[in-house]
Amino acid sequence: MKKNSRYFFIYWVINSGFLYFAPYFFGSMLVVGNMRLTPFLASVISGFLLAIVNTISKPALESLNIHLAEEWQLVIALEFINIIALWVLARYADLTGIGIQNVISVGMIATAVTIIQWVVWKFLPVKK
Repeated sequence: MKKNSRYFFIYWVINSGFLYFAPYFFGSMLVVGNMRLTPFLASVISGFLLAIVNTISKPALESLNIHLAEEWQLVIALEFINIIALWVLARYADLTGIGIQNVISVGMIATAVTIIQWVVWKFLPVKK
């Protein structure tokens, strides 16, 4: 459980930081913040929710008897999970403060999030 909490905290910080700075890279495809939430608070809340999804995704896949033997399979599964999670976050923009322009934008942003998460997972000493 301790390792999962480290993963969760690392994913939360990485996701929040990415979501905060993503509008500078993706322009009008992504809006962070709304009239209720500042960009910082919106990125922290959305990063938290995305970290929850990322932390429970591998145990959930294993409980569904979906065993990902190769690393590339896990990355592709994480890509689809991030696409779905970001799309849901964008649909509840009033609560999360994240607005995404269209499906193609969701795919591009999810790909960037997945690459960053994979690099962190690959090179930090918290992995197995």
